[in-house]
Amino acid sequence: MNNNPINMNTNVIDKTIENIPKLLSIFNKRKCDMVYFGGEPLINLDLIKYTHNKIKDLPFINNELIISNLLLLDYDIINYIKSNNINVSWSFDGLWNKTNRLMKDGTESFDLYMNKLDTIKRLTQGCKVMVSPSCVNTMTENLKFFVEELNIYSPDFSLVRDNIWSETDILLFETEIKRLSEQVMNYLRNNINISVGLFTLPILDMIVGKKLGKRPFGCFVGNSGIAIMPNGDIYPCARFGTNKINSYGNILNEIDYEQFININNKVYLDPRKFDKCKQCKLYNYCNAGCTFSQIENNNEPLDSICKLYHIIYKESINIYNIMLKENNKLYKEMIKSAINNIG
Repeated sequence: MNNNPINMNTNVIDKTIENIPKLLSIFNKRKCDMVYFGGEPLINLDLIKYTHNKIKDLPFINNELIISNLLLLDYDIINYIKSNNINVSWSFDGLWNKTNRLMKDGTESFDLYMNKLDTIKRLTQGCKVMVSPSCVNTMTENLKFFVEELNIYSPDFSLVRDNIWSETDILLFETEIKRLSEQVMNYLRNNINISVGLFTLPILDMIVGKKLGKRPFGCFVGNSGIAIMPNGDIYPCARFGTNKINSYGNILNEIDYEQFININNKVYLDPRKFDKCKQCKLYNYCNAGCTFSQIENNNEPLDSICKLYHIIYKESINIYNIMLKENNKLYKEMIKSAINNIG
């Protein structure tokens, strides 16, 4: 970051693995996932291979996941990832890469993806797409690009949940998400098996919330995970680490686990306790955005994100009602499969 790359080394990995059983006991978990993030983790592929060899037979490691732009991908890396059952999350904003994702020298990255696309699609058929005010007016065009030009049918449109949305942005989002949802339904009506997380996840939240009630955590922060930065510093998640807020200490040092637990309790925000949420009709389902952003906002959900969530839930329910009324088999199977995946 900021043209000052720092690569994690094997000492940090060794100490991390050594401390996992104790960390699991603190979070009251039996197993965990190992997620490689950055920056760009494929720059440090040798360390991923080192880590995999150390953890592949450990009973308390469930899955491995690489979060990557995949621009360094080649057939050897694909074979390694596939043969070792490592999962991949592809960060790619489609048309928006022309303006949103610039290279270190300031040039756009879009053409690099187009030249690499055949290679990337040998590994994954889905991608993570970030929606921000700068690109919200072309969500539908971007979806068409994914489906009709790239044959990518599960672009996971995901909201940037920071305090960057003006009232004008929110009004535009409300207009544009209706265009997006209509395009999704048209694909489903034409037997194109499309899945957009922006509309699927709210329905799952409602199903789970109806069955189990509101969950006591917004994300893994303070509940089931940590982020370890390249130098060994420990944070509740990568966003805390980037901003150097609420450090748990350093994995290379002797960790004071009692202090670790005390700090963890301070950063753990229970969305059931937000006063502004208690009268909201989405109370049982919505988890009020990003924990880091909430802490930055005096331990309260951002008003702008709450407004966006109301719009998203409303449109997701609209799709749900229309598709069920039309007895759309693709949609019903998609929801059924998603429910099965979350148990």
